[in-house]
Amino acid sequence: MSHRSGAALLNEAVLPRGDRLRLLQATPGYAPAYELGGPTQSLEGLDDHLARLGVDIRVLTTNSAGHGHLGVPAGWTTWRGIPVRYVRRWARPDVAPAYLPIAFVEARRAHVVHINAVFSVASV
Repeated sequence: MSHRSGAALLNEAVLPRGDRLRLLQATPGYAPAYELGGPTQSLEGLDDHLARLGVDIRVLTTNSAGHGHLGVPAGWTTWRGIPVRYVRRWARPDVAPAYLPIAFVEARRAHVVHINAVFSVASV
């Protein structure tokens, strides 16, 4: 009996040979914005696990850190090996006008888009 991961089985079933499942995480806040609470930590843990299973993950988020801003670089960077795009937040809690056009581009690249925090301006 084969002990292949769920991601490997999914890749074989629905993707062209040699392609990996591409997942976009669309979220208003991401690590290291731990002051935003449990969802930020949960999403980071999920991404770590899925990356180990072979899923190609990219995260689109804002630089929101609750009342402040994260000290992260503009554009694409990595967080624990995961590519993350921190978009500049203009107003609290997570209003970032540049987020939407970037989300359209990134969503076209992905097989799956996971929208986190549907009540958020960034997720709408």
